[in-house]
Amino acid sequence: MISFLQAMSHEDELLAVASWKPHRLSGDRKGSWALSVTRN
Repeated sequence: MISFLQAMSHEDELLAVASWKPHRLSGDRKGSWALSVTRN
């Protein structure tokens, strides 16, 4: 996951990995993204 995030050129690339459940945050965290992490 870390390697993928470092190699990204645009934030929309997060949508390519649906299992991470990427979503944009709102409120005071607007503009940030969150990912679901269930295992290491």
